Amino acid sequence: MLRPTRPPVLAAVAVLAGSVGYSAGLLIDGSGRTLPRVPATAAGVLALLAAVLIGLAVSTRGRLRAIAERRPDARPVNALQTARYVVLARASSPVGAAMAGGYGGYTLFLAGDWGEPGRSEIGTNALAAAVASVAVIAGALFLEHVCRVPGGDGDGPDRPGLPGPRADHAG
Repeated sequence: MLRPTRPPVLAAVAVLAGSVGYSAGLLIDGSGRTLPRVPATAAGVLALLAAVLIGLAVSTRGRLRAIAERRPDARPVNALQTARYVVLARASSPVGAAMAGGYGGYTLFLAGDWGEPGRSEIGTNALAAAVASVAVIAGALFLEHVCRVPGGDGDGPDRPGLPGPRADHAG
């Protein structure tokens, strides 16, 4: 049985990744090496993932609402496709938490010496990536919420348009 994502788990992942991001910056800077740059595309890719997750959630919610309101133009929702959306959401939220924590910790490390040359650019890119990662978490949780079947007692379809369990799989 697939359980909903628990926010404390995501918070723990973010805190752990944040400590790794902060410590990595501290170790690299302490060894005298050049700090790793954060590409500007990191925030863009994460923002794109967040947009896809939010778009899927809005689309699925609209289709389920149309079915519930019994509109004649309502398109059926494929249960397997919805299950794939849930898997995508479940996989994206911990990744978003890890990225938000990692980039957030690195940003926190860089904030101490923000005035040094080059650090403000790296820090700005890391901060943008951390914010985009939070958007990934929000989009994933929204998609997971939209795809949740109310009740879920397994006796039949809880939402109109969604098929219940197949006869050969029902207890």
